[in-house]
Amino acid sequence: MQKRGQFYLLTALILCLVTFTAIKAAHKTEYNHDERFNELIENFVIEAPRVINYAAYSGYDINHTFSSFEEDFYSYVNSLNAKIWMIYVIHDHDKIMVKNSYNDTVTVNQNTVNAGETYQTQESQLTISLNERDYHFNITSEPVELKVLFIKKE
Repeated sequence: MQKRGQFYLLTALILCLVTFTAIKAAHKTEYNHDERFNELIENFVIEAPRVINYAAYSGYDINHTFSSFEEDFYSYVNSLNAKIWMIYVIHDHDKIMVKNSYNDTVTVNQNTVNAGETYQTQESQLTISLNERDYHFNITSEPVELKVLFIKKE
């Protein structure tokens, strides 16, 4: 009788393990790349003003501090194998910088900016062209501004 009880206990244990494994496999979630893209953009939008405010408050060079933040952001994005590129315009008092973090050449007001390069200008009306599309940015009289164009990798 004792062996029969052990057999039933062992059978019940095996059935529980099989059931648990089947349920866990059925509830496994796949990470949607659109969700990851949106979460990364949201994270960037929240953190970028903090970085700029910190640099301004501390008396650091805003362009340099933001560039370091952008490099850290891309390290994080690449560690997640996320599919995101960006081009940003940062206006710091009298300097307007356009950073091309896209993987291809873009045109800024008829000037070619290669991947990874920064372009400096004094023009307040910017047209960034890539993939046969134009994106228009207006730099206002605010002392510090940030404009970002996010591109989803295909």
